[in-house]
Amino acid sequence: MKLSFDSRIDPAFSKAIEVSLNQLNANHSVELDALEVGLTPESGNYLVSSSFNDNFSKRSFSHHEILGENGFVNREDDTIDRLSTIVYMLNYFQEVGAVDQDDLRRFPFAKSYQARFGVCTENQVLNLFREFVEEQYSKKVGTKPSRLFVSHDNDSLYGSFTKDGFYALKKGRLDWLLQIVWSEIMRNPRWMNMDQMMDINDEYDLKSTFFWIANNRPTPLKNRTLSNGDYQISSSRTQSIIQKIASRGFHQGLHKSVNSESFSTELEALPFKTISNRNHYLRLQIPEHFSKVDASPLEIDFSLGFAEEFGLRNNYALPIRPFDINRGEQCRALHVPLMVMDTSNWTYRKQDLSGLQTTLVELLDKHKEDAIISVLWHNKYFTNMKFDGYLEVYRAMLDFCRNNDIRPINQEEIFQQYASK
Repeated sequence: MKLSFDSRIDPAFSKAIEVSLNQLNANHSVELDALEVGLTPESGNYLVSSSFNDNFSKRSFSHHEILGENGFVNREDDTIDRLSTIVYMLNYFQEVGAVDQDDLRRFPFAKSYQARFGVCTENQVLNLFREFVEEQYSKKVGTKPSRLFVSHDNDSLYGSFTKDGFYALKKGRLDWLLQIVWSEIMRNPRWMNMDQMMDINDEYDLKSTFFWIANNRPTPLKNRTLSNGDYQISSSRTQSIIQKIASRGFHQGLHKSVNSESFSTELEALPFKTISNRNHYLRLQIPEHFSKVDASPLEIDFSLGFAEEFGLRNNYALPIRPFDINRGEQCRALHVPLMVMDTSNWTYRKQDLSGLQTTLVELLDKHKEDAIISVLWHNKYFTNMKFDGYLEVYRAMLDFCRNNDIRPINQEEIFQQYASK
């Protein structure tokens, strides 16, 4: 696609437009003709918002300044500037320079434009791209069936004894307590259940990814200490599980701790080679996360979701290599959006299981096309007792996908399909 720009447009903004359009064109198999991007009618056949260009030049990206009351970037005549809105949302610009942080130093969902406008589950970027292509080129953007990617963060292997144990005592379930104690005596902790997880996933021809913590040293914060797993990656017990996962054709990756070590250092501690990562607690800052990943051997990252809510952190459901405004260039590594995480409900949403299942099936139904539906289900949510019922919700999602021809995809296939775009 040949692009030309008004010389008054910020060079980084011009580059971000180019990166964004090229990725969307590739992801959706669209061939577009030349586009002249301007600030005034005499300087281009597509006009971007002058105020957005000014904000871009100042690197000022608060959604309260950028987005109008309609939830979009608007031109000075109050018409929607679809292209600028796409660039803003697709590349996570609302988080650049954001001062709001939660107690884990993450960008909070409550402070996002998604919360402000109630659009977290919407594929806004694709909708805007379709409208842009039809308006500018009189073409239609086609659709493709979605695919299902499933992963599991191995935060704890030994937590059942205390977590399920206290829950059993609270409920007066001595039978559960005896089961827990017997599992410990037999050296078969209930959360060390990767065989069960793989058996279930194999029923759906699904080869999921297991993410492992390589550095389990606790991390002190200002008002609390964060746990980084309760197992040693170097222990023979852990490595035996890792070997079994590999032998069954499942995939594995790094679950980057919240310690200060680099991705490269933690990757070296793993007993296997991998191209993938997800940050523990989904703890990261944008755009710093992009440069840290790119400085490592990692090829694909699965960290970009809201901890507190289901949906899309950049309102786009396919993998991209975002534009990093700090470096003024496109990221090398591929970033896959996280749509669903079990802990979002357990810790934050607290919806009852019947309502949760309905919510998630409706979310999957909304994204039956043009999405990588990325689902994170921790090992502990495959067990009963404290987390009873979550396995049934998980199966309901997989059943929906199977019944609606949403086929599984693994991390290697995602990388091969999207990395060059």
